[in-house]
Amino acid sequence: MMQYRKADINDIPQLIELRKKQLIDEGIEPSVDIDKELHEFFTNKLSDGSFIQWLGR
Repeated sequence: MMQYRKADINDIPQLIELRKKQLIDEGIEPSVDIDKELHEFFTNKLSDGSFIQWLGR
């Protein structure tokens, strides 16, 4: 049975990797290290509630 939960600050490393894989799948090869920017984005958006991501396992 699949279990779902909302992502939180502790999930940021996994969210960063998922986003980078998504960009590559869309044909956008990151030419610079975007980890810092993604970390800031996810930290800000998860903290203020303007971004909700569901994780399943």
